[in-house]
Amino acid sequence: MASSDSFTGQVAVVTGGAQGIGRAIVERFAGAGAKVAIWDRDTELAKRTALEIGTGVKSYRVDVGDPNSVNGALDLTLKDFGRIDVLVNNAGIAGPMGR
Repeated sequence: MASSDSFTGQVAVVTGGAQGIGRAIVERFAGAGAKVAIWDRDTELAKRTALEIGTGVKSYRVDVGDPNSVNGALDLTLKDFGRIDVLVNNAGIAGPMGR
């Protein structure tokens, strides 16, 4: 995101947003004026990250591999923010699948 980009009034969801690349994405969106929902499996780290980044950032415990978890987080995010304008699918599942 260039510094001239503005996301003021927008709501972004970043999966895996508690650390690493995800956290950097959250910081950039928040810095550009967006409200941001951090979706992450690590509840405590996500809460800490949201507090460190500041106003307009909330954390939600989500396992993106579990549809019920995603639906629950979606409901809470919509309740808190009213809408979602941007979704960054940063979280991933590593390793062999289908076992």
